Amino acid sequence: MGYRNVLFPRASSATHDAFVAHLARDHSLLLDVLRQAWPQAFDGVGDPRIAALRIEYPVVVGRNGRDGRGNGGWVAGFIDLVIIVGVTRLHGPTIRYQETFYVEVKSGRIALGDLLRQINFYRVHGKEGYWVVVGPDDRYADLLEGQGVAFVRMMSPSDKCEGQDAD
Repeated sequence: MGYRNVLFPRASSATHDAFVAHLARDHSLLLDVLRQAWPQAFDGVGDPRIAALRIEYPVVVGRNGRDGRGNGGWVAGFIDLVIIVGVTRLHGPTIRYQETFYVEVKSGRIALGDLLRQINFYRVHGKEGYWVVVGPDDRYADLLEGQGVAFVRMMSPSDKCEGQDAD
């Protein structure tokens, strides 16, 4: 029987998937996005160095079935990228800590209500941490921030290739 997506059917596109893959492969760009979105996660640690970086994508939010293979289980949705960052402070007493970032990539216009329902549903299912939305449509950046979701404006790689300006 397998998984059934009961709440958030995934409408994937080649543009979206390319955008996610681009962020997942370019670690320096990804860390820049995270630092821009949530600078306080990296503040106060002296001279921080990224000690570890684990990237998972896409990450299923749901429940396995009784047999552990998804039979009888359900899928609520997919988080585009989950990044677990290990940070070490080098000056002063050594401090090591870990932060989890959840990244939703939106390659086009954002439907604010749908996006907030999606993220809040994931939060209810234990996905607490720093949330970041990355995409070209920044109309709702302030509203997202008010809900504890950072926004980083970025054109998708395919848009840049077609010569569109990233401003």
